[in-house]
Amino acid sequence: MSGISLNFDNTHFVHTRGMEEMTEEALRASVDLYAGTQVREIIFCVNAQRASFDSAVWESWLSGFDAKAGPEQPLLAPLDAKAREALHSRLMKAAALREKGIDLFACLLARAREKGLSAWLSMRMNDMHFSNRLDHPSHSTLWRTRPDLWRAGGRPVATGLDRAFDYAQPEVFDHHFALVREIAERFDFDGLELDWSRHFHFLRPGHELTDAPVLTRFVRQTRELLRDKERRAGRALRLGVRVPETPRTACGLGMDAVRWAREGLVDMIVPTPQWYSTDFNMPVAEWKEWLDGTGVLLGAGFERAVQPHLHWPHGGIREQPASAEVVRGAAATFLQQGADRVYLFNYFDRETSQLGGALYSAGDPGILAEIGDLDTLAGKPRRHLVTHQDVLAPGEPPNSVLPLTIEAPAPGGARLAQVRLMTGPRPTQGRATIFLGFKDAAPPQDIAVYVNGRQGQPLGEQPVPPPAPAAPPHAWALPLDAFHDGYNLLEILSGSPCAIVWVEARFDP
Repeated sequence: MSGISLNFDNTHFVHTRGMEEMTEEALRASVDLYAGTQVREIIFCVNAQRASFDSAVWESWLSGFDAKAGPEQPLLAPLDAKAREALHSRLMKAAALREKGIDLFACLLARAREKGLSAWLSMRMNDMHFSNRLDHPSHSTLWRTRPDLWRAGGRPVATGLDRAFDYAQPEVFDHHFALVREIAERFDFDGLELDWSRHFHFLRPGHELTDAPVLTRFVRQTRELLRDKERRAGRALRLGVRVPETPRTACGLGMDAVRWAREGLVDMIVPTPQWYSTDFNMPVAEWKEWLDGTGVLLGAGFERAVQPHLHWPHGGIREQPASAEVVRGAAATFLQQGADRVYLFNYFDRETSQLGGALYSAGDPGILAEIGDLDTLAGKPRRHLVTHQDVLAPGEPPNSVLPLTIEAPAPGGARLAQVRLMTGPRPTQGRATIFLGFKDAAPPQDIAVYVNGRQGQPLGEQPVPPPAPAAPPHAWALPLDAFHDGYNLLEILSGSPCAIVWVEARFDP
């Protein structure tokens, strides 16, 4: 049975609620809105570089914070005024929960189970937020003071991700496994997720394959820990992992997820992007085939943002929050290929400055009542974008179609460009439209658009709601029967040079 897995960010509650809501009643209400929707697993993240609870083995998000002092205190001093106020507000709310004796995650887990949801915890395995700011208050003392534990190894640090912990060093391995053990001993959960996608780098450059057994050993030891907890609890506990979008990239970063499945170490695998964009071309069908016979659930990872390509300063488009129509499009694409779950990450139930307006909220489940099943997606407007793979293994070539340049053809000829469109099941009624955004705003006069050999009828400039290219795209109408289920080939013929920075197919009922 398909459905939705939803990751509940470790800052979700304190970030989106006011001080007056730091109560058990409000905590329970923040879970209640998922009851009766298509959410099957609700997965509460418990950490970044610090634990988001009073840990005995890690610093917590409140370590060094003085709840009796204002924003102008030593822990927050490195931040500018706006960031200092924002972090002070979140930590004050966390401190208020602690002062009232409220165990954040124990309360969330219990309420989820009361509402019939499978209640999970998620551990971020190498969170690297603010990695270019050594003095940021979210960092742990171990990370800040021990650069010898970073993955850069013997060369100078070139990017923030070079400062990720190197799991091949026993001290790093033991530091993280201590938190796994504490989580297992302290909390009553149905499943534990090892989030290898926050962030994706764990081993020294050039050692991702030779040191990959270290990550497999970590997964194996976690499985053994959960089996011991199962025996004591008298019920099965599941183990999930989030990994890069393709097995090739995952293995190139040291994560042999298919092997983990075949050895019976994991119960759910979620290939996923990192941040910039949900990848409509993620090879879900291939993952499904590779996992055949293992019994492992396959979740297809969504991010809250979408982006056609990474080169946004050079005529492209920066990441933008996904709309409901875009989320429906991605869900239809992944479910049609066999995903057991659509997995939502960074989806908040209230508006945030970074992620835009909420796509669901209390009293209005929105996409949570639609995207977990193809039957409930049927008849809804959806958009299918051409995006990109935003995480690659070191040395792996970029996986991005856009920007697409059609050079000047030979005299009297036309130049052909081809784009792969993944559009899920073909609707039985309604209309289909192809949208192309051009770097120079207007397309050539002699351009023609085909889908699977059927020519589209030009509609001229047709603005689209966000997410959208910088300049309004141009549109072509096509009959629905021009499309196949799943994979479609878009062909663009032009007798004049042009640069395309946006491609999408839209289905409207």
